[in-house]
Amino acid sequence: MIRQLWRLRLLVAIGVLVAALAAIEVGFDVSLSPLSLEQKSATVGAAQQSLLVDSPRSTLVQRSAAFNDLVGRAEIIGRMANTSTTKAAAAKAMGVAPGRITIEGPDPNGPQFQSSEPSAQQRANDVLGEKSDMRVLVDTDPEAPLITLFVQAPTGTQAVRLAEAMSEAMRRDVARVTAEARSGQLDEVRDEINALPEDARNRVNAAGRRNRQRELLDEGTRLRILGAATGGDVSNQTGKAVVLAVFVAIVALWCVALLLVAGLVRAGSRSSARARVEAVRR
Repeated sequence: MIRQLWRLRLLVAIGVLVAALAAIEVGFDVSLSPLSLEQKSATVGAAQQSLLVDSPRSTLVQRSAAFNDLVGRAEIIGRMANTSTTKAAAAKAMGVAPGRITIEGPDPNGPQFQSSEPSAQQRANDVLGEKSDMRVLVDTDPEAPLITLFVQAPTGTQAVRLAEAMSEAMRRDVARVTAEARSGQLDEVRDEINALPEDARNRVNAAGRRNRQRELLDEGTRLRILGAATGGDVSNQTGKAVVLAVFVAIVALWCVALLLVAGLVRAGSRSSARARVEAVRR
C-alpha cells in the first residue's frame, strides 16, 4: 500500500492540502484583509437556579415525617416545568416566542427513575429542540426536595433572565394548583361539619374550625426560590486535538479512496488483458 501511495504521491499531496485547509476551516477563523489566523470560539450564556419544594410551615425550621414526601413532590413539580402553561409564562416574561425555549428533564434515565424514556419520545424532544436557542435542563435530587435549573441561552444575561422567569413561573403554578386543591379541601371540611348531628355540630366551635383550616393550610406545598440565579457567558474554544483529528481523518479517507480506485483500475486492466488473450487464442 505504501508503494502504491508513493506512485500516487501527487494525488496524495492534493489530499493532504485539502485536509489541511479543512482542518484550518474547522479550528480557525481566517481573515484575508488583514491576513490573520484566529482560533475559533463559541460563546454561549449559562445560568443556574435552585428551588426548594417546601410546606407552608417550612421543614427547614421544623422537620417532620412529611420531609420524604416532599422529595417525591419535587420530581412531580420538576415535570410540571415542561407544561405549556409554565413555558408560555416564562416566554412572556422573556418577551420571546415559546418555541424558542426547550425544556428537558428530569432525566428519566437517572438512577432515581424506574424506567427509561422511549427512544421515539427522546428523538421527538431532540427535533423540537433543534429550532430553539434557549434550553432549560430540570434536575431533581433523589435525597432532598431540591430542583435545580440549568439554563443555556445566546448570552449570559438572557440565561439569567430565563432562569429567573422559569423559577417564577413554576412557583406561580405550584401556588395556583395548591390553592385550587386547598379550596376543595376546605369545602369538604365545612360539609363534614354541616353533616354532623346538631349537638355535635354545636360542640365544634369557631376555634376548632380555625384549627382544622390551619392544619389544611400547613399541608400545602410551596416552592421557594433559593436566592438569585447565577450565570454568565461561557466561551468554548475548538481544541487542537479536534483540528488534528479532522486532518488525520480526511487524509486517511483520501488514501483509502485512492487505494480502492487504484485496485479497481488494476483489476479492470487485468480483465481487459485476459479478454484480449482469450480473443487471440480463439
